[in-house]
Amino acid sequence: MPTDNDNETGREQENAKGGLLRGIGLLVLPLLALQRNMLGIARAGINEAGLLKPVQTLAQSELHAWLMILDRDGRLRNSLGTDIEKELKDTLDAAVPKVISGAVMLIDAQQEVLTSIIEVLDKARTSNASQD
Repeated sequence: MPTDNDNETGREQENAKGGLLRGIGLLVLPLLALQRNMLGIARAGINEAGLLKPVQTLAQSELHAWLMILDRDGRLRNSLGTDIEKELKDTLDAAVPKVISGAVMLIDAQQEVLTSIIEVLDKARTSNASQD
């Protein structure tokens, strides 16, 4: 048979859970907002910096360096055909814009998720504050 004491204990546990959620929200909200803002800065940097050509040049140079290190005499490269480096360059020219676009899309998705989490935690924080 439930008693008034049981009801008081249940309310105390709910208040403790609400207080814990509010405390976590107060702690985590600034960190999540900082991360969301930093993602916005990173996205703007990617879009405005014009990284396409520098990234393509870097990737091509790195690939060429690896080919020279792994195949010092050029036997493997020569056995694959004379146009192998041109084919690799063309492949990188096609792949790099997709990688940059994918990075921007990933940043956008992370920002949307963080915005939703921030809204939920803020609602929980304000509802718990009004109940206190």
